[in-house]
Amino acid sequence: MEREVFQWKADYHKSLECEVIKRQRERWKRRNIEKVREGDRGDSHFRTPTSLCCLSRS
Repeated sequence: MEREVFQWKADYHKSLECEVIKRQRERWKRRNIEKVREGDRGDSHFRTPTSLCCLSRS
């Protein structure tokens, strides 16, 4: 019983983490586009992090 609850919590936290990373990724994409428009290619600075959780769920 306790084990199931623990697993549920772990999954829940993973999905929350996923949401946060997705939002960050969107923000970074937008920021990258703005930078490219300004003529400053800040690609390496805004490299988006890949999360195993997001990759496996998408």
